[in-house]
Amino acid sequence: MRVDASIFALILFSTSAAGGGGGAQRNLKKTKKKKASPSPPIDDCSKLLFVNTTEYRQNLQVFKAAEPVFGNQTCDPKLNFFLGIKLCTGDTYVLSPTSVYSDEDFTASTPVVGFFTETETVVGIIFVPTSGSNNPRSQKSGTIVFTDNNEQPSSSEIVYGGYTTGAAKVSDGGADIPILGGVGRYVGVQGTVDQISGSPTDLKIKIKCL
Repeated sequence: MRVDASIFALILFSTSAAGGGGGAQRNLKKTKKKKASPSPPIDDCSKLLFVNTTEYRQNLQVFKAAEPVFGNQTCDPKLNFFLGIKLCTGDTYVLSPTSVYSDEDFTASTPVVGFFTETETVVGIIFVPTSGSNNPRSQKSGTIVFTDNNEQPSSSEIVYGGYTTGAAKVSDGGADIPILGGVGRYVGVQGTVDQISGSPTDLKIKIKCL
């Protein structure tokens, strides 16, 4: 009995599709890659850091704003007690990277835990009746970069920013600036950063994590 070649080829193709097709499809399936979960914040997040005011002054620059093309610029009639200049709205502070320490002795053996840098723009001058003085209101943003195992540059940072007043550097609780986020060991961190004038030689940075 003759078997038509076309029928034989059709049977062979159907058998191949039924048996081997599934395996071919299985081989085409892509394996899903697992995403690396971010590292949790460290336990000792809240801390008190110290800044040498001599280095702070050396690294601080103040840029005077030009007269506005629209609106009225407000200026403090008195000299700023820290800077010795009259501040006006639009003036901008720029702080180049400045060392932060774990202790306020500031000796050669005092551990440097990193550095911080800030930009700050004056947005208002408010008269305070209780003190009889004018306090600048400003918008600040800053970053604290930590030295992890003496590695440079570090991969752990805390970023903060918000509205602040001139009283922030005078007493504890003057202004709690929100922590906006972090990287490295500080991924997911929430809390506040406060700057406190402890003495003529040091400025304290108080980090409070929630």
